[in-house]
Amino acid sequence: YNVLRPYHKHCFDLKVVSLEPFMLQLNFIGGEDLGNGNRKLTLALLWQLMRYHLYTFLEQVHKVSVNRGGGLVLAIRDGETRFSDKHVLAWANEIIEEAYELRGEPEIPDGKFSLTSKSKIRSFKEDHLKDSIYFIILIWAMKPGSIKWHFVAPGKTQQEKLRNARYVVSVARKLGTMVMVSPEDIVQGSTKVLKLFLGALLGLTIG
Repeated sequence: YNVLRPYHKHCFDLKVVSLEPFMLQLNFIGGEDLGNGNRKLTLALLWQLMRYHLYTFLEQVHKVSVNRGGGLVLAIRDGETRFSDKHVLAWANEIIEEAYELRGEPEIPDGKFSLTSKSKIRSFKEDHLKDSIYFIILIWAMKPGSIKWHFVAPGKTQQEKLRNARYVVSVARKLGTMVMVSPEDIVQGSTKVLKLFLGALLGLTIG
């Protein structure tokens, strides 16, 4: 992060430029923080830029999906469509719901656990996201045949959660997903990480 120090005088300009069109939340990040190499605040800015990049990509993906006859109609703000967390959650839930209507709930070998409470989320803060089963269901909904359910654990213990996370990351990468998180990140349950991963998975809708 010391790389920013030679450009200290430009950091204020960087902050101003970051406001438009990115609409970042920089209330607690000043140009001097970047110039002084503040690790925490620099990472906060980088996370927001990554999120902006991913959600801009998803806007384009969604437009393609709508043109093909699917996808939600997004809310309009200030005359243009902007992706938000609620759009990502609603879109993912809709994909799973449609797959359930068409194909029914996936069959789990030996009925070792139920997917009933795992197939819909309302917030990135929901604790059961740490077991990765929701992400696995989403991939199954988008890419039939890609999930081998005998590899999926109930996700009750930390070991099982990590096993599922490794499996879903492996499958996502094989399908060509832009994965920017690790299995350990998913198990920890950081909302930032979960947003990035879910958003990346939605890119599979046009694959």
